[in-house]
Amino acid sequence: MNAAHRSQTPRRRGLVRARTGATLGALLACALLSCANEPVHLPETGPKRQPTPRSLDVPKDPVVLLGLAQAGAPMTQLGSADVSIDVVSLKKGAVTVVEGRDGGPALRFPRYSAQPSDYPRAVVAISNAGDDDQLNPGARAFTWGAEFRIDKLSAGSPFDNGDNLVQRGLSSQPALYKAEIDGDRPACTVRGDAGELIVRAPERIRPGWWTQIQCTRTASELAVFVTVYDPQGLKQSYASRVNGPVGSVTMADPSIPMTVGGKIGLDGTLIGRSTDQFNGLVMQPFYAVTGPPDPAG
Repeated sequence: MNAAHRSQTPRRRGLVRARTGATLGALLACALLSCANEPVHLPETGPKRQPTPRSLDVPKDPVVLLGLAQAGAPMTQLGSADVSIDVVSLKKGAVTVVEGRDGGPALRFPRYSAQPSDYPRAVVAISNAGDDDQLNPGARAFTWGAEFRIDKLSAGSPFDNGDNLVQRGLSSQPALYKAEIDGDRPACTVRGDAGELIVRAPERIRPGWWTQIQCTRTASELAVFVTVYDPQGLKQSYASRVNGPVGSVTMADPSIPMTVGGKIGLDGTLIGRSTDQFNGLVMQPFYAVTGPPDPAG
């Protein structure tokens, strides 16, 4: 939490106390005056899960949408950007196309291993095909995410203690956007020239259940939207949000790739010491610009 957020906390709590006192006063007044037909609404005094009816379909006209025609077929770009798609691997790791939710095609990433000497890993790299950086959101509103089914075992060693889904940029760089499974919860991170925001879903994921995650950055908010499908196909959706400035999210070099399933270093190779390899199946990873530039930058 940044200083701006900390400085606002006492005021928010004071506001809740004031409203609570006012509400209790109203209830007492109603009790004395017998105004039973006038409902009094108690305020929410703590954080809670925020249900959302939001559709998690891929937005219209995505910049990047990793297409999978069918099981066994190569990956293709269905978005508007001119990009190249490659698989970067370590120890003969591979990404294969298999059957996913409702029979659709999905990417199968390597299974977890606690032994780095015997752990095939693989990450999909999506790179600008030319000098024009089409993967930079700048100060515009944008969204990114994927549908996934994580394996029962997916983390626990120093070199692989996370599961990254879709990201561009690294923690050592000034600009970053990332969708991941962090501490068994879907999470989003975005960093620009005015600050960094991180938001985590309130619910822990269930291994073996299909889950959709969308991260959405607007002028003053970062939100994570999640839909979970149980084995019977029923679904539950919820969201979490944080507020704060981010500024322009602009990568220093157009050659920095967007990755699916893990992290790639500045030299273009897979980061073996901290892969954050996703272990499981992924469908329809995407990135889309959804709004005009923020007037405030």
